[in-house]
Amino acid sequence: MGWIQFEGFAWQKAEPMAITEFTLLTLIAFVLTGWNEELLSRGYHLQNLADGLDLTWGVILSSAVFGVLHLANPNATWVSAVGIFLAGLFLAFAYLRTKQLWLSIGLHIGWNFFEGVVFGFPVSGMDFYRLVRQTASGPELWTGGAFGPEAGLVVLPALLVGAVLVYVYSVVSRKSRADSRESGVVRKKNKQGGNHGGKTEDTKFS
Repeated sequence: MGWIQFEGFAWQKAEPMAITEFTLLTLIAFVLTGWNEELLSRGYHLQNLADGLDLTWGVILSSAVFGVLHLANPNATWVSAVGIFLAGLFLAFAYLRTKQLWLSIGLHIGWNFFEGVVFGFPVSGMDFYRLVRQTASGPELWTGGAFGPEAGLVVLPALLVGAVLVYVYSVVSRKSRADSRESGVVRKKNKQGGNHGGKTEDTKFS
């Protein structure tokens, strides 16, 4: 569609050591950001609101707060806040499907890293070190403009695909845990049966 103007790769103008250093520093920044934001939004807001109100309102309100907090970012608009709100719903879904906060933390970190460093888009209104040099020049309604994809319609299919993958992962994970528990019970019963069968009773002769 001509909305992305490719400008090259980082290694065409920088030394490998510099690329490695900046990539690792950016990753560390994303790890700290994802960790802190998920502890606050899904670890604290969601769970406390769900306990105080109900789960539905907990998800909606915690995601809304998540979106509003990002209004302080550069190039933020109410449209971008809606996009972040939808991302919050997705991350809440990941947590609720698995009851594992590490999954939403990992998804948050991975989203930011790949969006910014690997694909070269702005991340929530901010520019970070990029391995791919490109400029998005398409309609802001689709691309999100200077804020990044979260503020554009392009985020919708990405979140949908992510939700499907999370759902599949949760189903497979639950089945695996159930099979593991069942296998453990069978082994325990077999072991107990073997121990019982191996016992010999003393016979007294009168």
